[in-house]
Amino acid sequence: MVVLTDPFRIKKLLSLISTREIWGIGRKISERLAAYGIITACDFYDSDVRFLRKAFGVEMERTWRELHGESCFRLHESPPVRQQIIVSRSFGQRLNTFSKMHEAVSFFTGRAAEQLRNDGSWTRQITVFIQSSPFARAETRYSSCGIEPLTATQDTRDLVSAAGAILTRIYKPGIDYAKAGVMLSSMTDGTEQLSLFDERPARRGSEALMKVMDRFNKEHRGSLFLACEGIHQDFRGKQAMLSPRYTTRWNELLVVKA
Repeated sequence: MVVLTDPFRIKKLLSLISTREIWGIGRKISERLAAYGIITACDFYDSDVRFLRKAFGVEMERTWRELHGESCFRLHESPPVRQQIIVSRSFGQRLNTFSKMHEAVSFFTGRAAEQLRNDGSWTRQITVFIQSSPFARAETRYSSCGIEPLTATQDTRDLVSAAGAILTRIYKPGIDYAKAGVMLSSMTDGTEQLSLFDERPARRGSEALMKVMDRFNKEHRGSLFLACEGIHQDFRGKQAMLSPRYTTRWNELLVVKA
């Protein structure tokens, strides 16, 4: 046990620790802090708390106060880390070809990957499941399979490729499928030591490309996607009951006649 009460010794120890090692900060925020010259825990300790609150929010202020010995977090306030992401949909119509099923599974995988990156997480396992309608006369068919990518990833391309490989294993011709889904699990924060036997490291420029893709889709919803997700996307539900979109679609503007 070590008791640190001497401020000099405390700051000396903090100077040896990266901000990334501070509870509640992690890799993403540490990169943003580094842009302001806050590299070590000591830099963070010496930072202006008013600046931290303004630039990063109240949670960062509370972390700063905790580091200064002021209790701000109760045990139950620690947010649970999401361990699974599931994207599952029933189709607007039955699908009975591999190509259409591949489009659907690829689309669901893309949406799951977006959620994964939004959480700031990486995944080490992906599972795909497909099933026929429980209301059909024929026996309901359900199949699922999961695999672990060689390295943790949040790249849509890696996950879609893995999902396609799984679908190839579990798809059975001659079945009218009514539903499919994708589950990501075994989440990590992206820090992973590669071994000498890893065949494929992370894609170069992957993170930057995914950031551009997510930013574009945030501004132009669903406009940028992989070709394997399909152009027409026949698997999506029918939208005949949508409310009129007077404020977002020119062809749906309300017409007033005198």
